[in-house]
Amino acid sequence: EMVKSSELSWEQKQSIKNKLEEVKTKLKKLEEISKSIDSVTEQAEKHDLFSSDLLNKFKELSDLVKQIMPEDLLNNMNELNKALENMDMETLNDALNNLSENMEKMKDDLDRYLEVFKRLQAEQKMDELKNRIEKLLKKQEALSEDINQLNEDTDKSLLERLAQEEKRILEELNNIKSLITETTEATKPFNQNTSDRLKELNESPITEGSKSTINETMKNLSNQNMSKAQKMSEESMEYLQKMNQTIMDIHDGFQKETVDDMSKKFQVLMQDMLYLSSQEESLKSDVSSSSRNSPKLREFAYRQQLLQNQLQSITSKMIELSKETFSITPKMGRSIGKANSGMQTAKETLTERNINKAKIAQENAMVGLNESVLELFQSIQKMKSSGSSS
Repeated sequence: EMVKSSELSWEQKQSIKNKLEEVKTKLKKLEEISKSIDSVTEQAEKHDLFSSDLLNKFKELSDLVKQIMPEDLLNNMNELNKALENMDMETLNDALNNLSENMEKMKDDLDRYLEVFKRLQAEQKMDELKNRIEKLLKKQEALSEDINQLNEDTDKSLLERLAQEEKRILEELNNIKSLITETTEATKPFNQNTSDRLKELNESPITEGSKSTINETMKNLSNQNMSKAQKMSEESMEYLQKMNQTIMDIHDGFQKETVDDMSKKFQVLMQDMLYLSSQEESLKSDVSSSSRNSPKLREFAYRQQLLQNQLQSITSKMIELSKETFSITPKMGRSIGKANSGMQTAKETLTERNINKAKIAQENAMVGLNESVLELFQSIQKMKSSGSSS
């Protein structure tokens, strides 16, 4: 609320201080999110953990999060502190209002990007899981070849080195098990089936068999029991192959199911827009066949208002969907804006009985709607080709 008196009560001062603390807390949270995204991106580039498309999305998200905090926000806080110290009521009121507006904008932006970040994080973990188990399998296959070459003349130092390599493979497998647990939770909001399958895998005989056979291989190498080490090494490779195939199947299933789910949401929007465009075309046809003095122009203006209301409803759905994916692009927003502007102008010019201008505006509205449909279709194709619903 605005400060109305010439002096501040203790409660008012405390309220303002609390507001400043709230802002600082949100800014700290924003900074932590930004650092988290940068860390994920850095590790992904360093270890080649996921696809270039997903990596680019993380970089885009990082840039967007850094842009969320309005430059004016820090100025608002400084002005508020100065006004509070100087007891300048007018400046204090202005600073409070500006701070409130900037906070609301930051909150809306942050809410949107947090949802997208969670979806990106689930995709990232699935990609990382797939890549790490593939690399682990290759290491075990190479190591198994070396172990199969062992004989009675093999130097003991080589056995110890191979045992140490097997130990590192076991450590990585344990890390992968932890990653499976994290991925199980990360994917749950977006695809329960994926989450369930990952949990089942983590507790399965395949995963436990991989651990135990690698462990046995390591022990036998240390004990110089080469034939047993060779047998256990072969078994561990078979278990890891099964684990790798299972994770690959889960990964591909997650991509397909999440993309299909998001595509269905896009298709609903497309159908709504195509229907709206057909209704706009029908109205334009009726307007074209009418004269300036037609008593039906008032009815046409009313019908145009109803169509504009439907467009606003579609726009609200798009805004909600933009919280889940970057595939709702600014270009779509501009096309929807063109359609809305055309409908608004058509409604006004129909009221003024200017049929020619109304028809041009209705044509612009249809162009905007059809452009939006095309952009939605292209986004669906891009999601399917990249395997990413974000």
